[in-house]
Amino acid sequence: MILFYHRVADEHPNNWTISCRQFAKHIRYLQRHFELISMQEIQRRLRLGHSPRPAVHITFDDGYAENCEFAIPLLVRERIPVTYFVTLQNVVHNTPFPHDIEQGIPLPPNTPEQLRSMVKDGVEIGAHTRTHPVLAGIQDPSQLYDEVVVAGQELAALCGQPMRYFAIPFGLPQHIHRDVFAVAKRAGYEAVVSAYGGYNLVGDDDFHLQRIHGEPA
Repeated sequence: MILFYHRVADEHPNNWTISCRQFAKHIRYLQRHFELISMQEIQRRLRLGHSPRPAVHITFDDGYAENCEFAIPLLVRERIPVTYFVTLQNVVHNTPFPHDIEQGIPLPPNTPEQLRSMVKDGVEIGAHTRTHPVLAGIQDPSQLYDEVVVAGQELAALCGQPMRYFAIPFGLPQHIHRDVFAVAKRAGYEAVVSAYGGYNLVGDDDFHLQRIHGEPA
């Protein structure tokens, strides 16, 4: 199972936020009942066709600065693997996400310095497009290539770490462009993750990985 979160914080709660206390409870529960493994290990077990214990991987989407205050330090301290998917434009230009602006609370995105610090602490940074569009609505192949591939290359240069994984914005079936998996595979990504629920069972596709919402909403 792959869980995904967006923002761990106690102020300005919304549908994509979980409190620090609740997140810590999630982690303690997972530590008791599951093996917490990396994305790479999930893929290895899918290919191998065997997983000795029920296993979970933790991921984040978008890139909120507040995650570096509690959630990421907790995961690093507990040596729990995490993949942190980042929308490039917001980090580069220090601009809040549109969905937060619409709510009237322009929450700060991660800074490049925070991303580089996470890389030093062993966090896997992943690509999450340049502008967080609905990929299914893109008609121009060059625009799709920019959002999926070029933005990932620029994020890799910014972080000082190759981009091995790509997360589809919104991640539901209606948001997935028919060509995104082929484009991502040709670009050298090792996996693409969606966000519409579902387990990854041994023997399943190890390139398209499914994720389950970790936040209470």
